[in-house]
Amino acid sequence: MTKISGLRYIFLLFSTFVDHSIHTRSAFTVEFVKEVIQDLENAKGLNEEQTLFDSSLEFRGGGRHS
Repeated sequence: MTKISGLRYIFLLFSTFVDHSIHTRSAFTVEFVKEVIQDLENAKGLNEEQTLFDSSLEFRGGGRHS
């Protein structure tokens, strides 16, 4: 993961975390963060050995996206 891809990844997830905090009127927990990341990995069809950054260009800066 590059710096820009990591930043884009955090921005993508941050809105989910803030929305959760607002609707539940509580701080988000480590467990909630792990659950959201796992849900995203499941939606992408990744197995336990893969990460969102293995072959994905979705968070990369520059270049062309397929």
